Amino acid sequence: MTEFDVALWAKRLSPFLADSDGCYATEIVGPFDAVRAMQVRYLCGPLSMLGRAVPTDIFILGIGELGNRFDTKIGGIPYWAIDREWPRTATGDLLPFFAQIDLRASHDLLGDLKLPGDVLLIFGDPQDEFSSGVQLKWEHVVVERKLISRETMPISPRPCFNAVRWRTETFPFWEPRDASDTSRMTGDDGNVVLQPYNAFSLIGLQVCRMPYILNSVELSDVFCCIPCFTPTMGVPYPFLNRNEAIDDEDEAIALSCSFSNAYLSCGDGLAVLYVRSCDLSAIRTDILIQ
Repeated sequence: MTEFDVALWAKRLSPFLADSDGCYATEIVGPFDAVRAMQVRYLCGPLSMLGRAVPTDIFILGIGELGNRFDTKIGGIPYWAIDREWPRTATGDLLPFFAQIDLRASHDLLGDLKLPGDVLLIFGDPQDEFSSGVQLKWEHVVVERKLISRETMPISPRPCFNAVRWRTETFPFWEPRDASDTSRMTGDDGNVVLQPYNAFSLIGLQVCRMPYILNSVELSDVFCCIPCFTPTMGVPYPFLNRNEAIDDEDEAIALSCSFSNAYLSCGDGLAVLYVRSCDLSAIRTDILIQ
């Protein structure tokens, strides 16, 4: 599995982290988001009560398919045997492929949880309130297995965002020492930090045994969080594919979850899928509250 090199990206993006409107933390989608989160942790850590650190695998996105079909991704072509029946609704309609997560490298985060396969696949449209639900399927990674292709898929694939793992820590019980306003903090150097909670209690595509609070109910058995992403059509979203030199702040912010008019939404206000260990089922909610 390819690993995200946060130190390398910090070196590339550090000249562009300053912001006249204040430093801010966002959901984790692209490399700029990850580097900014580390900056906010540095600035706000001394002003915070971190609480228990929970190891997490959070995924940084790039555009297009990677070399291995079993890799974690959103959209694209699934790791699906060509002779396996494609998931359908109760009325017989084909379900779109939404995402897959290769959980083999994350077993150390899952404790004694026994999974029915190596790769979790999600079919359906979690954002469509009129859809016929979401189905979870599992596949074991098998050498020389004959897989479905773009030409043999019974339904057109969606644009693919590949995912590279970033092993880090999240702090689900983080609180500022001065809890009067959790939406902004001012560091000793006078820098204003907006939305600091996003840098500590991370939001993104992740595998993590941390408690989530949904509609005032704590779910301690969630092990996978999959926010729905809404790309603006026709935008390349370079993210991890950006190998050229980064020359200005606009190019740096383009490696983020939001830039100019090409907002790639994730998390709040959209459907978020939570996969629970109690029955390995998906829960749908419209708002993520951590």
